[in-house]
Formats: sequence, structure tokens, C-alpha cells
Amino acid sequence: MHTNKIELRFLGGVEGDIGGNIIFFGKNGRGYFFDFGLELTRSETLEKLNYPQEQIYNKELAQHLDPLVHNLSKKKVFLSHGHSDHWKGLNIIPVNIRREFIVYAPVYTKYLLDGRLKGFSDIKSIKINYRDPFSTSFNDNKLRVTAFPVDHSILGSCCYIIKDQESSNTFLYTGDFRTHGLLTGVLNRNFWDVIDSKKVKAVICEGTQFAQVCEYTNENDVALKVAEIIRSYRDRVILVVTSTNDLYRLKTIIQCAVKSQRSVYIYDDKIEGILKKIESFTKTKDSFVELLEKVGITSALTNVKILPSSGERRIEIFREMRQSPGKYVIVFTNVKSLFKILSEFGDALKGGCCIFSLSEFFEEELGIETEKIISLISENGLLVSRVHSSGHAFPEAIAEVLKKLSPETVFIVHSKDPKNFKKFLEGNDVKSQIYCPRKEEVFKF
Repeated sequence: MHTNKIELRFLGGVEGDIGGNIIFFGKNGRGYFFDFGLELTRSETLEKLNYPQEQIYNKELAQHLDPLVHNLSKKKVFLSHGHSDHWKGLNIIPVNIRREFIVYAPVYTKYLLDGRLKGFSDIKSIKINYRDPFSTSFNDNKLRVTAFPVDHSILGSCCYIIKDQESSNTFLYTGDFRTHGLLTGVLNRNFWDVIDSKKVKAVICEGTQFAQVCEYTNENDVALKVAEIIRSYRDRVILVVTSTNDLYRLKTIIQCAVKSQRSVYIYDDKIEGILKKIESFTKTKDSFVELLEKVGITSALTNVKILPSSGERRIEIFREMRQSPGKYVIVFTNVKSLFKILSEFGDALKGGCCIFSLSEFFEEELGIETEKIISLISENGLLVSRVHSSGHAFPEAIAEVLKKLSPETVFIVHSKDPKNFKKFLEGNDVKSQIYCPRKEEVFKF
């Protein structure tokens, strides 16, 4: 372990797991972890069976992590974004080990995780400057870590460019990313533009979309479809189920509603805090705020109203909705909140439309089959329509990015079928040596 060579290990997010990424870089007895997730299907099943966190840790991480961390003088974690499959592993580490970690995260991710990560000695914001990315790099042990914004279905996502300044080798960890979202279009450069392709030793790359049905839609397609539905149901109520975290999608829905002269109400107990936090961010000079403004999120959010959870104003709003359903779009950020208030709409739901615009499966959220959810909603006289664009890059787009970067080595993570994704990339002229790493497999550079 105590060597100036870079030691790369994969402790999660491999062998067919989508999520649970734990990518370890070791140098001179110090450890740098990029993401620290859990594969959610297994871990949440254990939680539902009332497994204590200690037992989940012993089952999922202990055999890989314990021998490693006890030999490290420093332990730093760099989180790429706020989706729980990329950070939830931190919450099951034993408390005595947890105190030894310092966690770094982009500013919005740090906000999302405030109060959710407990027992850590320090959680720091890592600065991102997309105009001059290397001016805000983290430097330690002759290792330079640079965060760079990426387009994904949650604000504040980043990749990490890791440079070993002794060997001049550059490594890239993509995290989760896409090339077909709103942010990609407004960035003057993306990560594949800022890295010197002549010096890329290895790319650790996601492959989520392979071995799944690819829906080739981007955020503009979503906007067109939502606008079409609103026109078709011009005198009827429109309900939308989306994710609190995907403010890109929320912005699309708000803009479509406003253009159709409908009022937008959101029913979510967290969204008011998010809106206030984003407003506070706008008072800073962080480049994250500039990107929000360029995408149009900050201006769109000024048009949103919060549906009260109780009180006279709530009664009045529902009275107005029942009288003039075609004047409103009501957004729910989880399906539980939708069912909680469906009865309050009365006959105003009949002949309307409920749009599903999120990635999460109801089977994972509620343990209920999606078909059953649709059936229950349909009982109210509502049509259910799915309008979505993935937060992950299409496989051929990944191939194009890898060809631009031309790394010596590619490691596939976050993929259901990495071995066949490797074949796909090779068939699309990616000339790099491609590996499908196993857990605890070690590579030295």
C-alpha cells in the first residue's frame, strides 16, 4: 500500500450492479474514494427485513473495506452527486471508522446530504469552476483532483479528473452522466473537451443504459410531449409525478404550463426548502449558480406555487381546481403524495391526464407493481401517460466520448451487463483496452 504508484480498486458498482459505486485510489498509504454507494435493491431489501445497519455493513462492505481502511493514514471521499446509490454506503460504516473519513461534495450535493450523513468529522464543499476547472482543484500527496460539472438528472452532479503529478498520468471517473440533457447544451466545454486526450491513462465509465430498452428522447422531446398533452386536455386537469431532485424536469414542466397559461402547484414538503436554498445560492458567485441561470431553472422556479398541506387557503385552491380544472397543473414528487389527495379533486379528475415523468420504479419505492399503480390511478377516470428522458448517456454516445478521450484503458462500472457492453464498445471502434473489473480487483499504474 505504501508506494508512490497509483493503486486502483473497485469495491462496488461492478459485476452487474447498477449503483453502489465505490472506486478506490491509493497512493503512499493514503486512500481516495470516489463515491461510496450501496446497490440499492439488495440493501433496501435488507432494510425492509429490519436488518441492523451493522449487519448490512458486514454483508455488503466489511469484507472489502475493513482490510483496506485500517492500513490508510488518510481517508477522503469524493461524491459525484446526491443520488443515494452513490453515497448511502457511508451511513452504514461503523462509527469508529466513520470519524476517520473526510467527505467532499459539490455544493448542492452537500446541501442535499446535510442531516443525512451523520458521524463524520468533516464534510466539505468541493469547488467547481467550469470556465477554469483546474484553478479550483484539490491537491494532496501530489494527486490533483478536479471536479467538473456533468449533465445528469440531479443538480450539482460532477465527474472527477484525477492527475498523478509524479507520473503525469490522468484518470477520469465519469460518475453518472448524459450527453442529451439541458446542461450539456449550455456548457461551453464538457469534460471530454477539457482533458488532454494524449495523457488519459484510464477512464472509469458508467454503462447504465446498455442491456435496457433505450428511449431516445431528450429534454426538448419531453417538453414537446408535455405541451402536446396540455393542449389535448385544455379543459381538464393535468397531474404530473416527477422527482424532487430533477429540477431540470421540473423546469420543463413549469415552462410548458406557463406557456399554456396554467398555474403550477407543487405538493411536496421538501420543495419549499429547496427553492429557498436555490434562492440563497443565487446570492453567491459559485459557478453552479451561473449554470442554473443559463439552463433557466432559477427563472422557471419563480412561477411555481406550493400547495399547502392544510388550512383555508388549501380548501380555497381545491375549490378553484374543481371549478376550473383546465387552469392548473399539479406536480407531485412521489406517488404516495398523489394518492394522499386524489379524493380532494372529486369529479374534476374525470377525463384528465396523469403524466409519469421519472426514472424510479414503483416496485422499488412502494413494493407495488407499476401496473397496479396505473390501475388505481385509472379508477379516477384519468389517463396515464409516461413522458421521460433518461439521466444516463446512450451507449453509442458513451462510445463517441471514449473515442474522443482515447484512453489506454476503460473500466466499465454501473452497468447491468458489463461484458456485453464491452463487446458493444469494441464494435463501435473504441480502441482502448476495456476491462469489466471484479470486486477487490487491483490495478496498478
